[in-house]
Amino acid sequence: MENTTGELLYDLIKSSLKEFNMSLSNQVGQFYDGASNMSGEFNGLASRIKADSATAVYVNCYAHRLNLAIQDLAKILLKSEIPSGK
Repeated sequence: MENTTGELLYDLIKSSLKEFNMSLSNQVGQFYDGASNMSGEFNGLASRIKADSATAVYVNCYAHRLNLAIQDLAKILLKSEIPSGK
C-alpha cells in the first residue's frame, strides 16, 4: 500500500468491516502508533472513526513507544564499551 492517508485507511477499514457485516458504531477503542495519518486531529484515521462512533476512544499505543525506546537503548549499548560483567 503506497498511500496511507487517514482517509484511505478509513475507507479500507470501513469496507473491510462491511464485508463481515460489522459496523464502526460498535467500536469502543482504537490504538495506533501516533503517526499523523493515524492520530491527526482533523484528517487522521482516529478522528474519522470517532465521527462514526463516539465511544471509539483513541489511545496512543505505548507498547510501540516502549519498543522504540528499547531499540534505541540496544543501539547505544552495542556501540558502547560497557563491560558485560564477564
